[in-house]
Amino acid sequence: MNVNKELYGELLKEGKYVEAGIKYVFDHNYVSFVELEKLFSPYLTVKGDYCITNSTHHTIKYWCDISKEFLEIFKKILGHEGIALAKSDRLTYAIDGRIINMDLAKRDNHSYKTDRWLPVVLVKN
Repeated sequence: MNVNKELYGELLKEGKYVEAGIKYVFDHNYVSFVELEKLFSPYLTVKGDYCITNSTHHTIKYWCDISKEFLEIFKKILGHEGIALAKSDRLTYAIDGRIINMDLAKRDNHSYKTDRWLPVVLVKN
């Protein structure tokens, strides 16, 4: 996976992170969190202590070890009417270069007793 930051660099340099993220999802579709981290990392801190979780079942984690700023940007990107989350798999993330060391969630509508990772990607809706 090669993120061409030059295509989005002007937006990112201007601090228009949400716009750059939306454009990236529309241009590429099936976008992992690893891709977004690589896109944003030269312009803001993406690593941190936060997780993106299922809004109903908080033991289901979509992505972890991110900064609060990256989390807020992600929420705004996902809030765009043309973007949604879709289930993915561990292999997608292994190919992109990073996986979460956590048991996998098999369902997104189940309350697990321990934290589980549900790999998802951002897609055009």
